[in-house]
Amino acid sequence: MLLLGADSPAARHRGIAFALTQSGVAAGMVLGGAALWAARQLPEAAFLSWGWRIPFLAALPFLLLGLWLRATPHRDTPIVRSARPRAASQGMGLQGMGLPLLTGTMLRLAENGSIYMMLVFGMAYGHMHHVPDRWMLLAGTLGMVADGLAMPAFGWLAEHLGARTIYALGAAGMALFCGPFLALVASGSQSGVILAFIVGMGLCHAPMIAVEPALLSALFPPAHRYLGVAVAHEAGALLAGGISPVVATLLVHSRWGNGAVCGYMAALAGLSLLALLARPARRLAFPQPQE
Repeated sequence: MLLLGADSPAARHRGIAFALTQSGVAAGMVLGGAALWAARQLPEAAFLSWGWRIPFLAALPFLLLGLWLRATPHRDTPIVRSARPRAASQGMGLQGMGLPLLTGTMLRLAENGSIYMMLVFGMAYGHMHHVPDRWMLLAGTLGMVADGLAMPAFGWLAEHLGARTIYALGAAGMALFCGPFLALVASGSQSGVILAFIVGMGLCHAPMIAVEPALLSALFPPAHRYLGVAVAHEAGALLAGGISPVVATLLVHSRWGNGAVCGYMAALAGLSLLALLARPARRLAFPQPQE
């Protein structure tokens, strides 16, 4: 993500470059969903016996491609040159980076919490309302297609309107759409279920994930950017996506039901919006490559 964002040919393409790194994640999830769907076409006994192994074996070429890409040296890129430790900063790690780390972790909450609420809790919620599993799998896959296609468009918009604005619109949209999302899934209509995932992922999640790499990158100086982004990214994932499906499941069975789930999503969105406001706009712009 940092390599692509810092090495894009011109500054005006940086938002799209950052967003495309996340479109790749969506494409991988679409391939995974398609592989599972194809394996499920086998007879039940064959799928449970050996068919479930086929998608894992089919992933082997992508594993080898990924290993080759990771092994490709990037010694001459600006981001690598700028990140080489200087004598004064060796051994300091992320000392003094507490506020940027907290901000980055909070930024992850709305985005990561919402996608796991839809893809994990949403599947269980549909099963609870007797929606056929194949409908849910199709809806989730189509939602990821919409998500991946929308990300570069929102990255382009961010270059004109600002990354903070695009993220804020996505977070607010997700908080407002939580109720309609649950209602559409529970409707029992195939078109309603598909619409829920396409809108939720393509119009609410996509704006956040498209600009999140740029927002996280801008929080840290070049010498600490790789480590800072990694820690904030994974800490946010642990606190949001790691537990949001469990929390949502507990809340939906509480006396407040769907309202409690939507309140939880609104709280995650509010924390991420607070993180946007807590940092100056100049610190949340697209980071420039360092020569």
